[in-house]
Amino acid sequence: MHAFARGLAGILGSATAVLVAFVGSEPALASLDEHAATLTTREDRPRVCSAALSVKQTSTPAGCWIDERVTGAPGRLDFPCEGGAAIATFGESRFGGTVQGGVVSVGLKTRFNWSDGCVWESTQEVAGTLSDKTLTFSYREAPLANQKGCASSCAAQGAVEVR
Repeated sequence: MHAFARGLAGILGSATAVLVAFVGSEPALASLDEHAATLTTREDRPRVCSAALSVKQTSTPAGCWIDERVTGAPGRLDFPCEGGAAIATFGESRFGGTVQGGVVSVGLKTRFNWSDGCVWESTQEVAGTLSDKTLTFSYREAPLANQKGCASSCAAQGAVEVR
């Protein structure tokens, strides 16, 4: 058994057999266990596409603080080239959604405490058509239900540059 396969077999445990084949100079791995007999090679996996994302600023009404997660760090969008589930990452924040036919729709919800004593939830979305090279970021927020004395909510928008 190849040393690489022995190491993986040790990590995966005795209930799992590891098959190692070589595709070019890269090993292609497959797992065969008691519950499934599936061979996965590099050619079987969908091609993954990615794009760099950047939001330089958001437009927010005066006096509003927002819990946005897109301007603090550059972003990256990863998705199957043929379309499907997508993840956009900005720093530590991960927006989940889809890319279908070049149309992006990913979102994130956050919760935060505000000085009004209320717990708030934000909904943040990045959407648009990749070929336009500019997507739209939108932000809205609201206090969680059944709270009294909460401040007025804020909203924001921004342009997301696609590279």
